[in-house]
Amino acid sequence: MNIHIKTKYLDEPATLEFRHYNDGSTLIVAFSLTGEPLATCTVAVVELPGEGYVFLKDWGENEGIPECLVKAGIVELTGKKVWAGFCEALEAKLLINVSAGQL
Repeated sequence: MNIHIKTKYLDEPATLEFRHYNDGSTLIVAFSLTGEPLATCTVAVVELPGEGYVFLKDWGENEGIPECLVKAGIVELTGKKVWAGFCEALEAKLLINVSAGQL
């Protein structure tokens, strides 16, 4: 799935890949159109997200990623935050049916 990623340091089109962390939760990774890794949009924490939900990074170089995913119609933010080590991750409901792989 192609979207436009705009963060603190990026402003370019990207391809999203949907994979899984070892705990089974959904992992979303953004790649440049030439295949270079740009950003890992999600984070795995001790608490597992509910089925159909993810925890998104919105700090440091990932600032702005949740808004890009919302704008693209991929997620809807729930308002819930979870502790992710030194900051909070944002819970989001997936609005598309994803399986491991590329959409």
